[in-house]
Amino acid sequence: MAYTWGYIKDAALAALDRDEKEAQQMGWLSRFPFYANAVITQVSATVKPKLGFFEVEVFTEGRKAWLYDKFIKDERQKWEDSFLNPGLIDEEVWAEKLEELNKYFEKTHPLVNTLIKMPEDHISFGDDICWFKSIDWQPITRQLIEQDFVEAHDEDFKYAGMNQIICLKPGKYIISYNARWFLFTKDLDNNIVLDVPADILECLPSYLASQCYKIDDEVKAAIYRNEYEIMFARIEPANYRNTRTFKVGGGW
Repeated sequence: MAYTWGYIKDAALAALDRDEKEAQQMGWLSRFPFYANAVITQVSATVKPKLGFFEVEVFTEGRKAWLYDKFIKDERQKWEDSFLNPGLIDEEVWAEKLEELNKYFEKTHPLVNTLIKMPEDHISFGDDICWFKSIDWQPITRQLIEQDFVEAHDEDFKYAGMNQIICLKPGKYIISYNARWFLFTKDLDNNIVLDVPADILECLPSYLASQCYKIDDEVKAAIYRNEYEIMFARIEPANYRNTRTFKVGGGW
């Protein structure tokens, strides 16, 4: 069964013994996303994170400068081609567009030995294998010499703080990290299917009910909190890492 946000809300309302209109009037409904995010954060940071990989290419200053010139020339040409009369081109408008292009280029072309931020859904760094592909830029011939991906080590990159890395060599990196499963928002559509394991989602209604009852009914709040803790304890830890096989020679 695929769970939707509407189903989770209905299950919580059933526990609260309220319909949607009543819950809205009591201010509960608007709190649901915040309570749901609290569960997702707790699960993602402890028993069952979403295992992700951050892919990033890192550049030398020389290659980045060459790519920047080419990028801006191409974008300028596209912009000029969009005008029926090139004589009407507004350079002030282009200056504003150029500022946006610069921000985009800087974000997508990080340099070696600079801080690179992990994705927004990052919770913590993972313990799966990280990968590195060396890319050697030949400025005279403007050619790239790419190697195959190999396991990344300390001489290739290092962690910086809670959510940043520093890449020490130019090339492509695949960094293992633990991610948040989902981010609930106030305007989330009821029909959206939640791409989250069922054992996590089944914890949500009990937690939502316990939080809503906290102020007005301590007994019911404790009952549903208890139910949540039991269901939380049943979440199945998952490790999706590929296994490494050791082959021992010698005919043992």
